[in-house]
Amino acid sequence: MKQDERKVLGILAIVFGGISLLLSWIPIINNIAFIFGIIGLVFGIISLFINRKNKKILAIIGTSLSVVSMIIVLGTQATYSKAIDKAAGVTTTKSSNTKTSKIMNTDIDLNNGNQTIKVTDYKILKPGEGNNKYGDKTLIAFWYTTTNHSDKELDPMSAWISSNIKVVQDNDKDKVNTLNVGILPDEKFVDSQSQKIKKDGTVENAVSYELTDDSTPVKVTFEKSITNNTVVAEQTFDVK
Repeated sequence: MKQDERKVLGILAIVFGGISLLLSWIPIINNIAFIFGIIGLVFGIISLFINRKNKKILAIIGTSLSVVSMIIVLGTQATYSKAIDKAAGVTTTKSSNTKTSKIMNTDIDLNNGNQTIKVTDYKILKPGEGNNKYGDKTLIAFWYTTTNHSDKELDPMSAWISSNIKVVQDNDKDKVNTLNVGILPDEKFVDSQSQKIKKDGTVENAVSYELTDDSTPVKVTFEKSITNNTVVAEQTFDVK
């Protein structure tokens, strides 16, 4: 093989390697760059073999360009993939937090933003304790505030009930054990629990539920509204 013919392979390796290097930084297009890099690498290796007893500068340059471009393609694709995954992960996390936030001391927007409920405290009241002095079942009691954001009539008790709250003690293998509402656990709300809340006003109240056993945790779930069962907040409470 003539000297000029030997040089052609090295030149081709440089050409394909150079094109590959230029395109290796561009997303999607760098898939083509990887192919050019392979072609340049093949020409470079053949040139190195043919010119093993002659100068190999062109072959070495072409082979090096091809290898570097292929490495850059793999590196940039990995970087872009991680960036996309990270962005998607942040979005998912935010969405998840919005839909399933904890209940305690959290502003929970309900009924299309018309009201906000915040559970400020909870207690387990055994028979004979507190306002459960005449009861025969243990109660789980919640203290909460309601803020009315609309001109619609709203009182603390109906705000809680209309928020489509589910209180479940999962101790039945066959059915969902939704707990019954118990007595008012705090006497100071006897008169205020049915009073209307002014627009942008915030009023405190309390509510209780009768436990069906004294050991199984209670799961409380807030859904967006009666017509939208999207869960916006939930939390499991220990009753022991």
